Amino acid sequence: MAVFKSSKNVINHPVEVVYNHLSDLRNFEGLAGRMPEELSGKVDFEVRDNYLTIKTQQIGDISFILSRKVVDQVISLETVSGSSPMPFSIEILLSADGDNTIAEVETKIELNPIFKAMVSKPIQDMTDKFAALLTIIPYQD
Repeated sequence: MAVFKSSKNVINHPVEVVYNHLSDLRNFEGLAGRMPEELSGKVDFEVRDNYLTIKTQQIGDISFILSRKVVDQVISLETVSGSSPMPFSIEILLSADGDNTIAEVETKIELNPIFKAMVSKPIQDMTDKFAALLTIIPYQD
């Protein structure tokens, strides 16, 4: 299992607020308009029932289901069968830092060594951008 980790990002809201917001997938709707300039117009989000679909021009649509939650600590998303050529998961790891939250993202994917050499850079880039996205979400206290 290959694991790609983002750097730790500070979110200026308490961990309870961040966890409650991110654990409700409906809160990802409308994020496309808040994307950094390099992603503007290239990424969109759609939420249906318990599914979050990330739509990109570069890799197409990938759908996730919320697979695991640990209050104020972990939110796990797993690809829905058939939406990605290789199943993978994204874990959002949260920890309290006073009135702030430290957020880190891990992407876990089963890769053979040859394929890993080819796709490591794009997967790490995706992981870092997803982590950066968590810092621009409009959380509500």
